[in-house]
Amino acid sequence: MLHWYAARILFNKFAYYRQMFDSLNIETFVVSRKVYDEETVPTDNDVPYKEVFTLGSLIFIRTEEEFMQAFRREHGKYFWPYCQPDRVTPVPIPDKEMEIFQIVCRNQDQIIDLGEDKLEYHLGDRVRVTHGIFKGAEGHIKKIKGDRRLIVTVNGISAIATTFIPFAWLEKI
Repeated sequence: MLHWYAARILFNKFAYYRQMFDSLNIETFVVSRKVYDEETVPTDNDVPYKEVFTLGSLIFIRTEEEFMQAFRREHGKYFWPYCQPDRVTPVPIPDKEMEIFQIVCRNQDQIIDLGEDKLEYHLGDRVRVTHGIFKGAEGHIKKIKGDRRLIVTVNGISAIATTFIPFAWLEKI
C-alpha cells in the first residue's frame, strides 16, 4: 500500500536522488523555488535559474514501506528516512496531513519554515482556513512576530507558519 514518507538527503545528493525517484516513477514532493543564479552565464534565450530548496534537504516520497526500507539499507549513508523512535521502521504520513502540508507549501512565498515539529506548535485552537490562498488548510493558530499565523505540521518532522490570516477566515475545528 502506498504511503507518504519523509527523508533527509545529505551531502548535496538531493538532485541525484530526486532524479532517481523520477526515473523509477515514484511520486515525490519537495518545497523549492527557482531563483536567479548570478554565477551562471546566460545562454541564448536561457535565463540562468537554480532551484533552492525551501525546507533544506527534506523530501517526501509516496511509496511502499518495503521500498523505503530497502532504499534506506542501500543508500543509508546519504538517505535518512524519518523512523519511529528506537526503531528502523519509516514513519508513514497520513494522506490528509500531507495534503494540508502541500496546500500551504504551494504558496511558499507566504510561509516561514519553523524547522522540526515541536510540542508548542500543537497548542491552542485547531482551526481550518475557509477563504484565501490557504483555503482548506488545518492547523493551530499562534502569534508569531505579532501576527496571527496558522501553524501546519507534519507530525514529528516539519513545521511551517503561514503569513497573517484574518480571524474571519478561520473556523474552529
